[in-house]
Amino acid sequence: MHCGVCVHDCEFAHANCHTRSVGLLRMEFLLLWWDNLDDFAHACRHLATSAFSELAEVSSAAVPLLIALCAGLSATGAAILLHLKS
Repeated sequence: MHCGVCVHDCEFAHANCHTRSVGLLRMEFLLLWWDNLDDFAHACRHLATSAFSELAEVSSAAVPLLIALCAGLSATGAAILLHLKS
């Protein structure tokens, strides 16, 4: 006996602490996939945020052009309606 534990039991415990159980392998596999899924979600969120930012920047530059285009189409439509009415 050594420290209240049989040497055989102690050797068995040390031998088992170096082996991996199937449950631990499954848990490790699950955690790895969860980590990869989390990384993928963060990458998608980053791409969506970047794309939205770029779109907002481009559309803010295009807003005056779109307003001018709409005003021009409205004026053209009004001129056509006035011409048809007369």
